[in-house]
Amino acid sequence: ENPYMVLVIGVDEEITDLIVHDKTQLIVSKHTAGKNFNEECLLPNLRSLHIGKNVEYIEQGVFLSTTLLTDIQVSPENKTLHSQNNCIIETESKELIIACKTSTIPDDGSVTRIGVRAFAFQQERKLLIIPDAITHMESNAFIFCPNLETLVIGSGVEKIEHDQLIGCDNFARIYYMGTQEEWEKIDIAGRKSTGGVSFG
Repeated sequence: ENPYMVLVIGVDEEITDLIVHDKTQLIVSKHTAGKNFNEECLLPNLRSLHIGKNVEYIEQGVFLSTTLLTDIQVSPENKTLHSQNNCIIETESKELIIACKTSTIPDDGSVTRIGVRAFAFQQERKLLIIPDAITHMESNAFIFCPNLETLVIGSGVEKIEHDQLIGCDNFARIYYMGTQEEWEKIDIAGRKSTGGVSFG
């Protein structure tokens, strides 16, 4: 009933730059019936995104598959979210929730968690560096990045959730910046072996 409280986005191929109103508090997605997150891109031509000062919540999937997105900004007045290095970060939890193809993970301690599907569907990315400050990588963080070849994982990681690399058809190697002994102590969902991992 209040259009400034909830922004509902359906498929819109015309939007290239999106400025979310300062009064908007919630951003939620409305997918086509019967489709799921990896079948439909809501804003396929989005290149620039600006989040207003009162946004408190962004539902997963709203900006998923926006492969042309290169510029992400959050109002400096926002008390819940902030942007850095073209990433959207939940300030209190230090979780990176949205990234784009130009994003790099901050290494200053402002991010300690990589959120669910944060880097999903990035078609051009070949390399991703996980800084030492990251302790937790949530599930599906890098899925459907078909050209991703290399992950460099910092020595601070303590937990890696399941299904990180589904649809990463060219993935070849992990470089872990700690020792093999430290790698063995990481809580990795479905761990089978250390094969394919190079150590620091």
